[in-house]
Formats: sequence, structure tokens, C-alpha cells
Amino acid sequence: MDVQYKLGCFNGCYKVSGLLRHFLQQFVIGGRCMTQSNRRVLKTEPNTQIVDFDAVSLYPSAMRVMYYPTGPASSLNAEQIAFYNNPSNLFNITLEQDSPDQKTLYLEVKLKRNQQFIPRQFPLVSTIDDDGVRQFANNFDESISYFYDQVSLQDLVEFQHIEYQIVSGVYFQERNYTIRDVVQQMFNKRVELKKQENPAQIIYKLMLNSAYGKMIEKIHPSKTLVLDKLEFYKLVLKQSSNIDNVEQTGGKYVVTLKQEISDQSTFTFGGVLVLSVSKRIMNQVMCTAEDNKLDIYYQDTDSMQIDKASLDILETIYQTKYNRKLVGSSMGQFHSDFQSKLGKVQYADQAVYISKKVYCARLVIDASKHIYDYHVRMKGVSDGAISVQADNNFQGDFIKLYQYLYIAKPIKFDLCATKPIFEYKGYQVFTKGSFIRQLQFPLKDNEKKQ
Repeated sequence: MDVQYKLGCFNGCYKVSGLLRHFLQQFVIGGRCMTQSNRRVLKTEPNTQIVDFDAVSLYPSAMRVMYYPTGPASSLNAEQIAFYNNPSNLFNITLEQDSPDQKTLYLEVKLKRNQQFIPRQFPLVSTIDDDGVRQFANNFDESISYFYDQVSLQDLVEFQHIEYQIVSGVYFQERNYTIRDVVQQMFNKRVELKKQENPAQIIYKLMLNSAYGKMIEKIHPSKTLVLDKLEFYKLVLKQSSNIDNVEQTGGKYVVTLKQEISDQSTFTFGGVLVLSVSKRIMNQVMCTAEDNKLDIYYQDTDSMQIDKASLDILETIYQTKYNRKLVGSSMGQFHSDFQSKLGKVQYADQAVYISKKVYCARLVIDASKHIYDYHVRMKGVSDGAISVQADNNFQGDFIKLYQYLYIAKPIKFDLCATKPIFEYKGYQVFTKGSFIRQLQFPLKDNEKKQ
């Protein structure tokens, strides 16, 4: 973010703090990660060919087509709320410099399904469940408030025909488009360095992908300091009223110090817009596929797993609809991205999708020579632990292991099987001799009806 700041991307932007920052923080919605219709999917029939269709630099791609709102934030009055409750007026706000309406809106809204509502296999509306996990679903609660900028709200109307009623909101009147050129220049430089096999390209990759995250950083009500005796006494003399907790260990003082949250400010509104535009990039592709009955089995933020045979059809329809080339290596485009150390991946011929972050695909490197690899994901379990369990009980077949989980059977994994696991307790580090984690995925209500 410092690079963008120095190059003028935030000229005219006002950092937000306090109540305004708290309000805007509610608009932060991360990338969608889910199986098709939140159901487990099994693809093992003959002639299955699935590819991982990945967006090229998704967050930089979003920044390349957007702007940062400038000027102070203002509250929407009753007349403005009534005005933007008309979708035609809402859609007059575009991302372009010649947008008929230059405002950027951050709206608290109530949502409603009507007769025109389009249920999606990958819905746009999300809520946080009882476990603190964000879930995207069609059966959203119409009685609660949701928080969307105009980009996300336009997508709800366009792709799911959802009705909305604005409760309150703020807006920014002006825009700074410098970010477009800066991101393009940084992307071009990274491509140049990558062709030269220069490891400096990683630095550019990190700068491109991390900038938005700093803008949506959460408030830190406290910080932890590790001090020696003299430093601790000095702190007590200066900030005793801010000390929340003190622990002594190893001759050091571990101090939890309260921080003034009103002093913490950032460009939350910019990060929110990056997330919304990045989701629009994905929505345009995925909703186009679904509207044309092209199956997508899984999405994780910037990638989707789709039948290889669907790509040519999708590319043609997308080009006609949006007048943009879909497949390629430039920002805003997509490419197949399954990778293996064994060689170039042709496609996956078997796949099991159980839940978000829990799936397996068998990758075909050379079918004629029976060269295969596996792409496995299981949140909370290492690849090594999965491999040991597959070797010991499933003849080395990862697909069989995931099929066992698919039918809601439990499996125990030893997380210490291939590498040491450390435990941190009382500011000391211990090596665990055994760490068994049992996973089971009971059928959800919508899966029992299948």
C-alpha cells in the first residue's frame, strides 16, 4: 500500500476512523468459497475432464478497472435514499471515468426475494453462521440488514434479481483513477521479471496482492509487548492506565497494552471496493456459465473447477456478452491452473468435493503411461498426514479416501505422521508426540434430499 500511496493513488482520499470505520468494516466480504449449491459432488464417471479455471491476478485485475473514492464521506439523506431505491438510478453509477453519476455508495439495505428471483448454484448473498463461518446461500434472512457498496448491490440485482430497500448509507462524491495505471505498470514489470526468471517478481506479486488487505485491516484494541525489567518500569511510569495485563516469564514481562481505537485510521472504503469488483469479475464468468447450463463444481475465491469441454462454449458466449477475451494471461482473463511436479497437467479425470477447503482431484499427466498425481485440500490436515492415511488404508488412492469421507464416514489423521507439531504453552515450546484429528462430514439437510 505504501507504493500506491507514494505514487498518488490515494491523493484526495481521507482515511477513516472511529464510527465511520466501524460502519464501513461491515462491508468487508471476502471471496466466495463453496461447493456447487453447498452440496458434496462426486465426479468419477468415465470421460470426466475437469480443469481449474483460475483468474489471472484477481485483486490487481479489480484495481485495474476501478478507482479509489475521494473527498469526505457524507450521509445519504431521505431524498437520496428514495432516489437510489430506484435500480435505474443505482445503475447510473459505473466504474468508468465518464460515469453519469460519480458517487460511490456504501449502503445498509434490506433484501427481498420476488417472483423474478434467480436461485444460483453459487449465490451472491452471504451471512455469518453460528460457527463464525461465512456462508453463501439463496435462502437469506429478509428481516436483517446487509451491507453493500453499489457494485455488489448492482450484482445482486443483475444476477439474482433481488429487490432491495435502502435503510441508511454514506457516499463519496469524487474519484481518483491513478490506481489503474500504477497496477498495470507493476503487473507488466512482474511479467518482465518472470520471463527473466528473476526472483524479484515475487516481490511485485506480493505488493500487488497485499495492498487491498492493509486497507481493510481490523481495529486492534490492544498490543502485546515483551520487555525487560527496566523497560517495563518505564512503561508503568508513562502508561500505567493503559496496561491491561502483565505476565512474567523467562525474566521478561509480557504486557498487554490497550490502544486508542480512535487513533487507528485506514482506507477501508478502498479495500471494500476491491473485494466487490473482484467478486464481479468472478460473477460475470460463473453466472454466464450457469445461465448456459455449464456445470461448475467448486469455487475458491479466484478459481473455479469446471468441465474442460465447457471452456470453448463459455469463451464464445462471454466474448459476445461482455466484448472481452476470456482466456489468456493478462489481468481480467482466466487460464487453466492445475499444477504438478510430475509434469504438465492435462485435466482431472476424477474429483470428490465435500465441503469448502475439502476436496480431491486426480490429475492426468500422461494417461497412456498411467502417470497421475493428486490435488488435495483438507483444511486443518496436512498433505503428509493425508498421504500416510491413504497409503495405510486406501492403497495409496486419495480418491477412495475422499469417497469414504463423502459417504459421511469418519477418518482419523495423525498430524505428526510426517513432520513435528509444536505446542505453545506458557511461553514455552513443546514437541507433540502425537496429534490425532478425526474428521467427519455428516450429510446436511439439503444433501439428504438428493
